[in-house]
Formats: sequence, C-alpha cells, structure tokens
Amino acid sequence: MNKSEIQNLIKELIEKTTISVKEINITEDSGKMTWFSVEVSDPYFFIGRGGEGLSALNHIVRRIVESKTPVTENNEHTSILVDINGFQKKRIENIHAIAHMMAERARYFKSI
Repeated sequence: MNKSEIQNLIKELIEKTTISVKEINITEDSGKMTWFSVEVSDPYFFIGRGGEGLSALNHIVRRIVESKTPVTENNEHTSILVDINGFQKKRIENIHAIAHMMAERARYFKSI
C-alpha cells in the first residue's frame, strides 16, 4: 500500500468511531518509520486510559497494511506509527528525557 492509501485507511477507521479527522500529516523518519500524525476533534477516545485506543488503532492499521503489502527482501515491512494529537510524540520525548537523565545520573555517581 502506498502512503495515500494508508492515510485514507486511517481516516476511514477513525471516522467509523464517529470522531472527525481534521488533518493527517505524513512524516518519514530514517526511511524505515513512517509517522501518520492525525489531528482529531475528540482525542480522549484514543488517548484516554493510557492510550489503549491508540495502541489498538496502530495494531489494526499495521495488520491491514501487512496483509496488503508484499514483504521486502529482508522479510521486513516498513514500520507505521499513527499518532493522535501528538500523544505518541510526547510519550517518546518523555522516554528520551528520562533515559538522558538516568545516563547523567550514572555518570555523576560513576556507576552503571
């Protein structure tokens, strides 16, 4: 599947939950990861309860894309990540900040 087909799939799946999609931006990260940043009117449906709905949406989209896309020569699919209103991005940035803080703490106390 190409990116516009995936974008339409994501929009269709989200709109089936009666939540309107404002816009979808596509970003490629290092060639292997494709981010689909979705702006919706009511993000709580997806990001409430620790992002369970968003995880489920990501899983469904990946499974559909994997079933319709041939595998590359390395037996790998390109990774797809759906992000609702920047929730995943903030989560990843938080994990990076914690990892950096822990590395600095280890260096300060000279222990691993």
